[in-house]
Amino acid sequence: MKTFISYASADKKVAERLRDELVKSGLSVWSDSDMTAGEDRRQRIESAIRSASEILVLVGPKYVDDPWQQFTWRAALEAVWQDPDKRLIPILLRGADLPAFVLSGTSGKLEAIRVDDPRNVRGTAQAILDLLGGRRHRGDAGQKGATIFSVSADADGGRDTRLSEIAGYIHQLASPSRRND
Repeated sequence: MKTFISYASADKKVAERLRDELVKSGLSVWSDSDMTAGEDRRQRIESAIRSASEILVLVGPKYVDDPWQQFTWRAALEAVWQDPDKRLIPILLRGADLPAFVLSGTSGKLEAIRVDDPRNVRGTAQAILDLLGGRRHRGDAGQKGATIFSVSADADGGRDTRLSEIAGYIHQLASPSRRND
């Protein structure tokens, strides 16, 4: 089982500490820090996402500002559409909201993790391991500050509708007026 971790550059330190904690727990985790000089970044990320069984997406409050994370999200959604057994798990940091296109890009129920304190890497890693192992906790005891929750995707939209919604969202993110907000 291989896990891919996506993050915005603003959350790199949190992502690296979380990756280290998950690796200590026995999980095989890939992030862009595993790349070597000279590798084609886009191709390597797409390949890592295709080979992963889980995709962890760290979402901070400034997620729209990072073009590499936007690229990673598009690749992750495409991979999940092509392989319904692949799991996409958003990890919401510092009060971030779940991006609308994540819901519109998935079908059925989506499980996510809300992290109140990103410095609590051990609790966040345990919440991820619990979720991957099929256990759910509510952010108490040793997992203080990391809560697993479920949301349901809109059941009435088909794949074409979801693709259209995502294309509109990406266009909105790419507009110059949006980037200056």
